[in-house]
Amino acid sequence: MQPSFAFILCDNGLGHTRRGLAVVSQLRKLAPHASVTVFANPQRARFFGANVQPFITSTSVENFRTTNPDSCFWERRLPDLSSYNFVISDNLVEILEIRPDAVLMGSFLWHLILSDGDQKWLSRAHSLIRKYHPAMLGTGVFASQQLRDEVRFIDVGFIIDGQISEKINSIHKRKNILISCGKTGASSSETKILLNNILKQTKTVFETVFVEPDLFPENAPNWMVPADFTPKMYSTLAAAVIRPGVGTVSDVLAGGGRVFSFFEKGNIEMQYNAEVLQKLDLGELFESSSFAFFAAIDYYKSESSVQAHEHALKRLRFDGAESTARWLLEKTDGKEH
Repeated sequence: MQPSFAFILCDNGLGHTRRGLAVVSQLRKLAPHASVTVFANPQRARFFGANVQPFITSTSVENFRTTNPDSCFWERRLPDLSSYNFVISDNLVEILEIRPDAVLMGSFLWHLILSDGDQKWLSRAHSLIRKYHPAMLGTGVFASQQLRDEVRFIDVGFIIDGQISEKINSIHKRKNILISCGKTGASSSETKILLNNILKQTKTVFETVFVEPDLFPENAPNWMVPADFTPKMYSTLAAAVIRPGVGTVSDVLAGGGRVFSFFEKGNIEMQYNAEVLQKLDLGELFESSSFAFFAAIDYYKSESSVQAHEHALKRLRFDGAESTARWLLEKTDGKEH
């Protein structure tokens, strides 16, 4: 019997899409006979090729806090999923309402990091998790103990695009930096100040400065380029000044870069991720993007710091996409129940 999978991707950020794409690509590679359908934001659906259903989850911090029905009850807008053997939902527990056997994917759950979210939404999310205790596939270093207590967590390593180099053998040749702040207003305004200060310089120690496209300044010098977040870009980074979402962090580390974190106050997920990176000596945490940028310069100039980062990288697993795909396929073969 041909196994069938439905992937439902949270549309709050490109990292969710890239993680889903990495797993779907591996699944199609390992099991070309399988039927794989992806429910994703229509603006990103093109990345997945065949069998894509445009679908907007509308899930975001703001919407969960303001009781937006499109976010709190997004699963009600899905078509009938009963024909699929497996349903995989990226971070979104509400899928359990219609598919109690669904598998979750990611390293955090919204209701565990938003204690100030809509109370009815929070209560339903906690109830669904307690009732069904789902399996969740994700990157173990970013999975809190609270998350592990809530779900059956399976550590698959870092989930990255297969085109990003996993061989950290040319780390010293990386000469570029990424500056990205996601979509939050607080981080955006602060990062604009940093970019204005950088523009006052005639050059930087970095060969190329990749910048969040939405913040790319007019009349930028030729050494400043809009970030395209492709495997090629990530493989050239020495450092990244970013909000430490798991997706972007995974791609930066897999490419050999070091993470210099900053984020808006009160973001529990980002705080936890940044502290993990510091503990593992894979990054540093700062109050602002400007402080992070200057620290990245110091790191780039220090040969011993680069060597220490290279040593820390070699302890990581970057086979998460393949591990996730194999786990799902084993379930279809009846090897695990």
